[in-house]
Amino acid sequence: MSPLDCKSVVLKVTGHEKTEWEEERVRYEGPPEHQREIWFKEQHEGKNEFFKNKVIVSDFNGTIAPGQYAFPFQYQLPQGIPGVFEYHEKYGRLGCKVEAAIRYKLKATLDVGGFFMKDLKAKIHAVVHERKDPSIKPAYGENTSTVRLLGCIPKGKATLKAWFNNVSYTMGEVAYVKADISNDSKRDIGSMNTVLMREIIIRGRGFNNRHTIKGEVLKNKYPGVKALEKSEQDLPLQLNVAQPTANGNLISCRYWLDIECDISFAPDIEVHMPVEIFAPQPEVSGVILEGWEGALPWQA
Repeated sequence: MSPLDCKSVVLKVTGHEKTEWEEERVRYEGPPEHQREIWFKEQHEGKNEFFKNKVIVSDFNGTIAPGQYAFPFQYQLPQGIPGVFEYHEKYGRLGCKVEAAIRYKLKATLDVGGFFMKDLKAKIHAVVHERKDPSIKPAYGENTSTVRLLGCIPKGKATLKAWFNNVSYTMGEVAYVKADISNDSKRDIGSMNTVLMREIIIRGRGFNNRHTIKGEVLKNKYPGVKALEKSEQDLPLQLNVAQPTANGNLISCRYWLDIECDISFAPDIEVHMPVEIFAPQPEVSGVILEGWEGALPWQA
């Protein structure tokens, strides 16, 4: 094997969010007395680039001998970028697709000299996690309401106070909600319910061009509280969710918890609290080459 003419090793680092979705639409064709429904898919998309930078990892400007090489490098990710995110689904009679992704990519190029030689390239997708905001405080909610049988006959008041045991959680972690219930009414609270809700909003080109996916993710039931009694409860919630909280320009994903005092034949007493759910933080490991000191790659 002979030496290779080589100018440099270049690393391109990019981050972007991309959305694409279809919506069901209907139009009517034919005369009024014989109109036909024609269903079709309306296409929407959007793309936003967070950054795109080039890093000269090594500058040869000459030849490189046969062998195996490792080139350490450092790259500081911009502040405030969202973590990686993936969402895919199909819905409706036409099987409309919804796709949303936040991705980060590294592409390395060995700039080879010579007219008939192609540059050598390799790429990988990097896993970036959104940083937890240290200023976030545990969510707290409180509601005092009159218990009204059939929505109109007053039976006394009940108070629900609830708060999370932590400021934020990791996907798969168990969150504990502390609930303080004072049932000063003459009606039993049949059960305490928690419902984890999720709302994903994806945006495309144009003003007000958006698609919203909203619904229940998890639901749990706990013991209730008898009439004229008080109770303090821990309400454990296993956060088995598929997507983390996301705060992109085109893609946002938020969670909140509905806590309900379920009272038969009367409106529920509810508290609603936001909750931040992050992807697991990566364990950085690897080999530090001798003679090289500095921050590990991939650190935001």
